[in-house]
Amino acid sequence: MMVNKVAIIDNYAPHYRLPLWSALARTRNIEYWFFAFSREANGIKTISQRELLENNIKYKELKNIRFKEIVIWQKGIMKIVLKKDFSHYVFNGDMYCLSTWLAALVLRRSGIKITFWGHGLYGNEWWLKKRIRMLFNKLPTYHLLYGDRAKKLLIRENLNAQNLYVVYNSLDYKLQKRVFYSLKQESLTKTKFEIFQNYENTIIFIGRLTKEKRLDLLIDALNILKAKGIRYNLLLIGEGPETKAIIRKINKYGLDKIKFWGPCYSENIIGELIGLADITVSPGNVGLTAIHSLSFGTPVITHNDFTDQGPEVEIIEDEITGAFFVKEDSMCLANSIQNWFSKNPDSNLKRQRCRMKIDKYYNPDYQISVFNDLILGKVPTD
Repeated sequence: MMVNKVAIIDNYAPHYRLPLWSALARTRNIEYWFFAFSREANGIKTISQRELLENNIKYKELKNIRFKEIVIWQKGIMKIVLKKDFSHYVFNGDMYCLSTWLAALVLRRSGIKITFWGHGLYGNEWWLKKRIRMLFNKLPTYHLLYGDRAKKLLIRENLNAQNLYVVYNSLDYKLQKRVFYSLKQESLTKTKFEIFQNYENTIIFIGRLTKEKRLDLLIDALNILKAKGIRYNLLLIGEGPETKAIIRKINKYGLDKIKFWGPCYSENIIGELIGLADITVSPGNVGLTAIHSLSFGTPVITHNDFTDQGPEVEIIEDEITGAFFVKEDSMCLANSIQNWFSKNPDSNLKRQRCRMKIDKYYNPDYQISVFNDLILGKVPTD
């Protein structure tokens, strides 16, 4: 039986993709090869050589040459393209990667199938940037997209819907599912008391403590609630350049019940910490945090400007598995938090509801089915 050989070319080898890469590597009748730069950069944890070997992932290293910290050239990619060893090439859909432009143009002339895997359109591009991005988006025949919104935006730009596959995103689905179903309320309550010395409603944030995450808005919101006599616990998991600024603002307002956990990479510990929380609040762009939080049964509050959000925001159902507030409005955020706690007492049903979209779409099994449909030429469903 003929085996399809597919090259997946990424800017990096992000660690969260290991479960997906491993699953793709085990696919029958489709031979997936992976090409990327595996050195950690910009806080991105990458897949180690040991993990690549242990999971039998066919992998070759590329080298990223960066210009002005924005534009990338992937050294070694043209040699791979010119050999034409693959029937299908899947590139990271990053228009700032100049080597992808050239590689795609070369492959187009050869009639070899090309796919871009990425955001497609964000919807907030000014006219020139949008024109350049659409020139880039018209290079491949197919797109693998992180969300349904991106598909709708590309259809508006006259791209063929039959060539647009929504693949969503995923984390370590199997491990997180196992951890979720191992969580016991009695143990979670005990851990909450050990951290805060109380059993009160708890907010959590997990991620890099950066300006883009707008944690200053969350601290402002807690101060607004404090003035009303309303206090919640807050647990911050992560570290980053904004840590000192956040601490200064906390001290300025005289807020208590706020704990810094620091960075954590153990899904067992993260699952317990997210599981004991009543709500995750991500005041800036939410990204993979939405998947992480809902995987452990905890709803998410974030802002409502989808043009400045990660595509994973689509997983949140307003007033069901989370809520939205007006972007950059700390008063609105405070009201959203207060409303959530007044309307949503904790329940096992709510936590199970959070997992529904994870189990249906945001997992490697679903992603593999989309990849295989793409490679084998099955038209995507609406």
